[in-house]
Amino acid sequence: MTRKFNLTDLEESVAFFLEVHPHKPGAQDTFAMENRVFLLDALYGMDGRDKPDHPFHHTYSGLYQKYVKGA
Repeated sequence: MTRKFNLTDLEESVAFFLEVHPHKPGAQDTFAMENRVFLLDALYGMDGRDKPDHPFHHTYSGLYQKYVKGA
């Protein structure tokens, strides 16, 4: 039996393999900056912050530290 992935599963799996550290000064590395946005959006959904009853609803603070640096 083949496992079917929904878009969320795929986003969560791919998000951790993205290049998110810029190699140019400031925000000039648009490739890395776009990947950061993708990663943080995936982590936002994983954490349930899209739900109105989440205590950190509408905030992205601490997501990277919680899921990437804390791992």
